Amino acid sequence: MQPTFYNQQTVDRLKKQGKDAEHYVIDSIKGHMGGVIDTHLFSEKLEEFLS
Repeated sequence: MQPTFYNQQTVDRLKKQGKDAEHYVIDSIKGHMGGVIDTHLFSEKLEEFLS
């Protein structure tokens, strides 16, 4: 719901602190509901995270 620039700034700060952080943008036309409706767009990334 916010510009992805801010998310990337947070990831960069976390990495500078030695944390493992990543930013992943999904390309959905469904706006803020994309993360609920278009799960196929990030299912592989989520599987990778959970394993």
